[in-house]
Amino acid sequence: MRLSDKLYGILNDIRENAGWVDLYSVRKQNLLLYAHRKGLVNDSDIDDALEQGVFENARRFYKQVVAGREYPDHVAFPEFLVYGILNNQFSEQEVGRIKFDHEKDVAEFCRTYGIPNLIGGLRQKLLTPKPVPSPVPGGHSESGGFCESCPPCWEH
Repeated sequence: MRLSDKLYGILNDIRENAGWVDLYSVRKQNLLLYAHRKGLVNDSDIDDALEQGVFENARRFYKQVVAGREYPDHVAFPEFLVYGILNNQFSEQEVGRIKFDHEKDVAEFCRTYGIPNLIGGLRQKLLTPKPVPSPVPGGHSESGGFCESCPPCWEH
């Protein structure tokens, strides 16, 4: 596999997992940090991948909302929906189809759930090394430590 393919893989993975940067695996993060330190991937590359991922998620959340499956403030990342609205990813007609609970309108929703510098904040989380958890007997995470998704770890 060529280096350019690996770098594409890193950025594509960031795009696909934009909302889950807090859970980004230690191994993947180390590769990203190395590529970033060596100048193979820069802040703009990461921001572009994150923004594309945020926009894709915003569109998915919008579809959930207009289908009546969720209210906008109940989607996994309402701040992504706000970011999409504020960055013209939805037409006025589409925004008009969003139904809010708690008597909210789009302006109040954006004020309440918008995060200043969302993309930069997500990038910082990706580029801030996380402490590796200490190994837990029976743990199955990549680091050999605690993982939230398996029952053996819940017992510790």
